[in-house]
Amino acid sequence: MAAAGVPAGQYNLLMQHAAIPLLLLFLVTTGSAQAPKTEAEADGYLGPVHSVKTIRTEYAVDGKVVTGPKVDREQSYDTLQRPVEVREGNFTVFYDWDGEHLGRMRAIFADDPSRNITTEYKRDSAGEVYETVITDKNGTRHEYEKKTGSGTTIMSRLADGPERSRKVSTRNGPDHDSITYGPDGQVERRALQHCDDVAHACITTFYKGAQLERTMVQTLDPETGRQVEMRMYDASGKPLQIAQRRADGSYQQAGDGNAVQSGKTWSTSDPRGRITEFFFDNGSFLEWHKIEYDDKDRVKSQTNFDRGHKVIGRRLYEYREDGFGNWTRKIDRQCDAANACRVLALTSREITYW
Repeated sequence: MAAAGVPAGQYNLLMQHAAIPLLLLFLVTTGSAQAPKTEAEADGYLGPVHSVKTIRTEYAVDGKVVTGPKVDREQSYDTLQRPVEVREGNFTVFYDWDGEHLGRMRAIFADDPSRNITTEYKRDSAGEVYETVITDKNGTRHEYEKKTGSGTTIMSRLADGPERSRKVSTRNGPDHDSITYGPDGQVERRALQHCDDVAHACITTFYKGAQLERTMVQTLDPETGRQVEMRMYDASGKPLQIAQRRADGSYQQAGDGNAVQSGKTWSTSDPRGRITEFFFDNGSFLEWHKIEYDDKDRVKSQTNFDRGHKVIGRRLYEYREDGFGNWTRKIDRQCDAANACRVLALTSREITYW
């Protein structure tokens, strides 16, 4: 969840320094889903949510408790449904709001304070961030963002110190050039994009220093301008990845044998961006499953297959809701090929409202 008013790149920077494990999946958004109105709604909650405590219990085959009941996550929101605090294990993020904008984020590690990081946002009269101040174990650094008619410049330097890096993004008609310079003024990374309105396609080349790393070719819908196909190639021209939009609006993404851990992988997403099928096979390990959702976008079932397309098991999820429509109890069942099921985990959520 990137908090409202936080530039995505800066939020990702915070997450990287906080060392939160993230699974990054390439998903092509279609724009068909309605944007959430509040941060709480973006997190999947309905109604004036104040706080949520998630408690999980896991069970063995014989029904005995393996772990839990254990508090997995605690979070709270203000009256405007903006996050105030999110706690997960020994890690906590505090959100400090300055009027309608986020003024500061603090990531605190109870077991290792050296990993703590604070990010402050300074804004102009229009509410746009022009300076970000980041403090971690390496000290304090400043990132200055300046927008002009032709593009954006982001410069980073240590407090009262020399410039550490500078990223300059410029546009010239259909061309977009993004260059990151190191402290010595040399080019570290570059992404150069050219779009052709006649061919309805964009080509982006990525460089590390002067060395070509990869090339991305995007085909666009001439009516909507949305991406209908993406192909990624390495420096030698070998295909790395492909993503295509089908006639029904769904997407399928695939990578070749060198793209993901020397295995073959692909996934399919529906028009709303939800993954409906995932496949990975490196010869010794296979993961292949299809996912179904209920009318509230919650996972209803996951069916697992072997290489012969045979069903080898299922995960079934049952939800119980409160008066606002938020689930307060989730039962996770594991079923074998004969459809004999057992409770794998029980998750409850204690939700309070304003």
